[in-house]
Amino acid sequence: MTKEEAIARLEAYKNERGVANWERMGVRGMSSFGLGLTQIKKVGKEIGKDHGLALALWESTNFDVKTLAIIVEEPKKSKQGASGKTSGRPPFLDAVPCLL
Repeated sequence: MTKEEAIARLEAYKNERGVANWERMGVRGMSSFGLGLTQIKKVGKEIGKDHGLALALWESTNFDVKTLAIIVEEPKKSKQGASGKTSGRPPFLDAVPCLL
């Protein structure tokens, strides 16, 4: 699956009430489709684990897309650096501690 296809699946569940709430919170620099975690997990389950897709999704400025990236990530692959050695936690997990 491509990044665009994954984003389209999330956008299909767009919730205007959730988007309005996101805007009321005043989060700068990020957008949202207003989805709940249950909906994002459903899309993640449909997609399955995919390290490459997770890396591509992580580049987005959409909160729901970043959350999907965490769900579809393959933990064993995300902990390896270019040298193939384990480097600890993947950096994007430190960026969103509220989701863990």
